[in-house]
Amino acid sequence: MPNLAKKLSPVVDADGHVLESRVDWVERLGPDLADVAPRFLNGMHLFVEGQVLPRSRDLLGPTNNPRPRLSKSEKYWSFNRKGQHEPEARIADMNEEGIDIAFLFGSYISQTAMGGIQNPVLATALARSFNDWIHDEYCSHDPQRLKAVGVLPMQDPSAAAQEIRRCVDKGITAVQTFPHISRKPLHDPSFDVVWATAQEVGMPICVHIVNSYGSMADLFQTFGQKHVFIPVDMMAAVASFSACGIFEKFPTLKVGLFEAGVGWLPWLGSRLDSHVEILAPDFGNPERKPSEWITSENLFFGVESEDEFIAQAAAEYGVERLLYSSDYAHFDCECPETVTELFENETLSSTDKTAIAGGNAMKFFGLESVPDFSKSSAAIGS
Repeated sequence: MPNLAKKLSPVVDADGHVLESRVDWVERLGPDLADVAPRFLNGMHLFVEGQVLPRSRDLLGPTNNPRPRLSKSEKYWSFNRKGQHEPEARIADMNEEGIDIAFLFGSYISQTAMGGIQNPVLATALARSFNDWIHDEYCSHDPQRLKAVGVLPMQDPSAAAQEIRRCVDKGITAVQTFPHISRKPLHDPSFDVVWATAQEVGMPICVHIVNSYGSMADLFQTFGQKHVFIPVDMMAAVASFSACGIFEKFPTLKVGLFEAGVGWLPWLGSRLDSHVEILAPDFGNPERKPSEWITSENLFFGVESEDEFIAQAAAEYGVERLLYSSDYAHFDCECPETVTELFENETLSSTDKTAIAGGNAMKFFGLESVPDFSKSSAAIGS
């Protein structure tokens, strides 16, 4: 059991997950899209748009071996936990873990399907349907504590911009995209309308690791081997925002990057700076160094409590850039120990722990306060 007596402040989970596998997406999308709508083949694969996703060359690996072999301790909550499907069970798990507010991403619809669909009409319809489901049905059980992260149909940037405005009208306070869109980088000019709209309405962009089309996935055969290199895709996203012009064009855009760790940041910042200095025209002659954007108020990074580089990233890039993330309840998350592990981290000060646990999330997600729902000794913003 986690030790909530050691909770220094309320906790905002910036990256938790639901599972959409019990939802009939064919029915939700209607007869016009029934032939191409996502259908679950098993717990890990979809049949969508006439193909199996993830494919054998994608992150997950061969479809005939759908589940990774795990060696984690049984004390941790496993994948496909009840609270990923049912909000009542999710609230109970949040209380046990010590999480007061959770920002929720999907899994196989918002990650795999949305990352693999080619038809922009299907992508737009599925994004709208997913956003309606997670906000109106799942999170409506307790809207003070359960917060939806909407998905964007980046296959059609104009439709993605429209979906940002629709999410604002619905009360969704963050939206998600991927580190690249079917191998098209985020700094491609076609996506400028998305960033312009997000900046205009003050919508934070959450870049989450991609469940398919991983940059290194085609070089390796097994899920474990592929999964090691997930940060490579996030490095590309950081480069797009900090070195390839997105922040230069949209200087008040707010971006968070999730589920890729932070240990690679110092190396990447240094390498981007050196290349921009030597080859400035290749990067559009930016006014600021990439490392300056990385340490700015524009960019945030999700960190899981077991990440051994948290203190290093806090020292080099600012503790105010880091957001506590549970990764509930993916195969490698350490729930129900993540909150206790964060507050027991001896390399961080109490002030740093409080900032990472919830204070930084207030700034990123635009929260006015974090009510103290589960048992803690203080309240942020109250």
